[in-house]
Amino acid sequence: MKRALAIATLVAATSGLTTTVQAADSARPAYSSIQGFYINQDDDAGYDGDGFMARGELQFGARYFFSAELMTTTDSDIATNADVRHYQLGFGRFFEINNAFTFDAQAFIGKTDTDLDQNSVHLKGDDEFLGAQLGLRKRFGNQFEAGLGYRYTDYRDVDAEKGFLLDAFYYFTNRLAAGVHYRSFDNTDSWALGLRYDF
Repeated sequence: MKRALAIATLVAATSGLTTTVQAADSARPAYSSIQGFYINQDDDAGYDGDGFMARGELQFGARYFFSAELMTTTDSDIATNADVRHYQLGFGRFFEINNAFTFDAQAFIGKTDTDLDQNSVHLKGDDEFLGAQLGLRKRFGNQFEAGLGYRYTDYRDVDAEKGFLLDAFYYFTNRLAAGVHYRSFDNTDSWALGLRYDF
């Protein structure tokens, strides 16, 4: 039942597929962009890591897009050093509510790697996941864009996780923006500051 949500989202997104790449339109939210962030992440187990997150999307056809996300964070103290890396690939479709307001759905797969050094003992682990995300994006003129999403992630080895994502960007030009990103899941919270370029 958990995996059915991601599979159903993927099937819905693939209907009527076409392959023409679309340029960014400053009048509506863009689905072709590259983004880079400083990120802070903490969880219920006491992890409090800082690092880097890169995200990207590529629109093709009239309403379809690929997405990718890479996140790496490190939590270091006197006795412990923990590194967490997150890799994710997705595929989705968006729908125009009006010229400046969109709804999107995507399915994704990914993997997390963890390295822990504690008192000269090295531990290594990994986990695979799949999931689905629903989102709303709103463009306010040519300078502001905000987004709200809901994500469900089903992990292979640990409990599934769900929660919300928030984005807000200010555009200096039609394509370059600075913004904040926040996500709050069952066991993990994170916030990020960074730049975005639409193409």
